[in-house]
Amino acid sequence: MAVIVKKAFGLAVERNKVRRRLRELFRETRPWFKAEFDIIVIVHPELKELSFQQMGQEWIKTLRDGGIVEKNRYNPDKNLS
Repeated sequence: MAVIVKKAFGLAVERNKVRRRLRELFRETRPWFKAEFDIIVIVHPELKELSFQQMGQEWIKTLRDGGIVEKNRYNPDKNLS
């Protein structure tokens, strides 16, 4: 997985925080992937306003919409914080 965060996102601390959160979400959801995938995440500024739990719910929704995980395989209500 690669995470791309432009400098316009904010300070290095904010960019690194969002990278760490996304890597953790990837680590937690990786066992439920249907196959091997190369994933590139391009972070938008709106992500800065989300809590870790909200970010996790959006991550799961994106994976499901993309067909990377099965619909019933992963519970988005799990506390990801």
